Order: sequence, then C-alpha cells, then structure tokens
Amino acid sequence: MNTWRHPKTSQASTVPIVQDGLSVSVAQRLKQVTATHTDKAFVEAIRASNQLPIPNDLMIAIHVPDEEETGLSYQKWALPMIDQMKWLATHFDPDRQLRELHVHINTHRPIQMLIRHLINRIDAHFNVAKDAKLFIHVPLGLARTDIIDHAKPFSQLHIDYRTSIDRAISCDAQWINDQRMRGTSIGISLDTQYPDSMTGEQLTEALRQFIWLDADRISFESMNSKTGLYHNVLKDHTDRSSLWAELEQNKYHAIGSGLFARSSCPLAQAFLESQLDLGVDGYLTLPRLDQLGIGLGAISLVSDYIATNDTDPSTYLQAIHNTQFPIARGMTLHRDDVMRQAIISEMVCRYQLSVDGIQQRFGVCFKHHFPEEYRQLERMRASGLLEGNEKHLSVTDEGLGHLSIMAAMFAKPIGVH
Repeated sequence: MNTWRHPKTSQASTVPIVQDGLSVSVAQRLKQVTATHTDKAFVEAIRASNQLPIPNDLMIAIHVPDEEETGLSYQKWALPMIDQMKWLATHFDPDRQLRELHVHINTHRPIQMLIRHLINRIDAHFNVAKDAKLFIHVPLGLARTDIIDHAKPFSQLHIDYRTSIDRAISCDAQWINDQRMRGTSIGISLDTQYPDSMTGEQLTEALRQFIWLDADRISFESMNSKTGLYHNVLKDHTDRSSLWAELEQNKYHAIGSGLFARSSCPLAQAFLESQLDLGVDGYLTLPRLDQLGIGLGAISLVSDYIATNDTDPSTYLQAIHNTQFPIARGMTLHRDDVMRQAIISEMVCRYQLSVDGIQQRFGVCFKHHFPEEYRQLERMRASGLLEGNEKHLSVTDEGLGHLSIMAAMFAKPIGVH
C-alpha cells in the first residue's frame, strides 16, 4: 500500500538534464503515429477480449462534440453518439461490468438534458457495476443542478472543473461546498487552453484560489499549447517548494505529476490502495480497464488494440449511418509499447519501478533493452531523485517534482522501436 508523500527540494542536489516529460499517456503518444484505418480489427479485438478467462471490466469516455467546431447542435449529436454506444454494447459480453463513465464537455452552455439522456442510455445498454463512478469534466461555471440530481445508476459522482485564474468567484466556492456536503467530490484544474507564459505570481495566485475553493483535488497538469501535450506547470515555478508546502498545509497530497488530492478524493483512495492507473484520457481508479471512446476523436483501448475515432464530423456520421465503428486509426500495440506504458504508469501512479518485475513480465534484460534510459536512471539515483538498487527503484520526496521527466525517458511514440 502506498503512503502519503510530499515533494521536497534540496539546494545541494544536481538534477540531471533530461528532456521534460510532456507525453506520458498512450493517447498522447499515439498522435505521432500513422496507423491503419480498420473497423474489422477493432471488432476482432473486442471479440478476443470477451474470450479471456477473466475479461477486463470497462470504462467509457464520452466526448461531447463542440457545437461551434462541428456546426451541428448538441441535440443533433445525441442520436449518433447513442447509436455508437448501442453498437459497442452489442459486441461486448453483457456480463462485463462498467466501472467508470467519463463525460467530457467543452462548452459553457447548459446541456444537462443531453448529459442526463446519455447517462440513461449507458444504463440501458451496459451492465453498470453497483459501485460504478461517474466523472463529469466541464468548464467551471456551467449550470449543474440536473447533473447532480440525475446521476443514477452511478453510486459515486465526481465533477472536474477546468478554469483559468480569474474564474474562481465566491458563488463557485459556495456551490462546491454545497455539492461536497451531498457526497460529490470536486476537482479543479487549469484550463487546457491556459497560456504557457504564466508568470510565477500568476501561478501562485492560481494555487491560492484553488485552495480557497476547497476542492477535493487540484491539478496543475496543464496542456502546452505548442505541443498539445500535458506537463506539470508547478515544475517550472522558481519557488515551487513553498507552493508544495502550502498544499501540504491544506492537507493536499501529491499524486501523479502535478496532481494534489485530499483523502476524500477517489484518486487519492485508489493511490493508497495501489489501484491508480493511467488511462488514455487521464487517471483511472482501477487498473486493467478496457477503455471505450464515444464521440469525435475519442480513443478506445481494448486489451492491446488502440483505436481513435474520426475527428471529421461528416466521416464520423457516415460511419455511424452505415452501422460501423467510426475508427480513423487503429493498431495493435507492440510489446515495447505495452512495456513502456507499464513503466510510466508504475512510476507516475506508484512512485516506483520494479526493474526485476518488468524483466520477468516481458522477458527482457532491462539494462540492455533500455541502455540510455538505464544510464539516466543511474544518474537520477546518484542525484538523490531515486533510491534503491538494480532490481527496484523508488522515487524520493525530491524526485516527486521530476516525475514528468522520468516518464519522458520512456515515452517514445507508439509503434517506434
């Protein structure tokens, strides 16, 4: 079992020069790959996953298309997404349980009726587990009452709000407090479109406003507008040690890279139980979930097969009309891809790396398979960012501030060997 950890800094330590970790998830690394368009291969991957001795449980991520970008109203997107949902359900063994549902929304418009309708359809077509979790990812300020009141059959509701510094206002604090009293956990993160030129003063102000909002989790894993990939904004702050200390004083604990959570957060609970995992769209509270993406550009990962939906509205809608999966690219992950992702997940979600475990699981000599990465790890151990021996490494408190760097060493593009 993991224990709470807090990042530390030491003036005496020399941090090795390694490229910053801007890409750690399968989804982010897949963007750099030319993959094959194939609906049949995805169906075969689902069939094979159904036949495993103990099939994985499921996670579904629904990406509600942006009305301005697609030129179609949200009402017109409801039926195609539900059709994709129904088409997916017919291919999965009905005994396989849905453990997490994530709904991603990019608009500030109130579209609670659409969300409620999608949740009801999920319940109708999939076997929702009794302890299933519902995550709603929306911009801060979106009207939310209907989401809260119609979250059934999900036993736990978690809302993640994206915001910029100037969006935190008193009514938001009151709303968050009211919902936490009703058992809903609340997360706050920097808007993914937030400018990368944020000053230290702005970052400090953002941190204090997030703490003031009294959310269950705070994320500084922001998107870099130039690369389109995530990184830990706090890592670049010159006085990050004082910011970490302020988070610790307010009972926020470090989880992953740039994420801080209180014990009431489901991600914190998963971390303590060593169940936290990296999914294609972010963190999962359970490992080894087959992940299904619904909507434009959504990504699915079934066993070792990964597929991305079309981002062009007309192509997506035509595939649904033809009773096909709207797959734009799909490919089976190679052993090297799976191994690298296992290493990244172990380091980011469990703050350790079992070299011996990786060798036994994948039948490789770690030192020979990753010669440059191995040398970097040794330099990090000499610098005090890692501790342990050749068979098992643990991230030190000082190393927690450099998790994204450690992950970057293993984050080659998918399919590049």
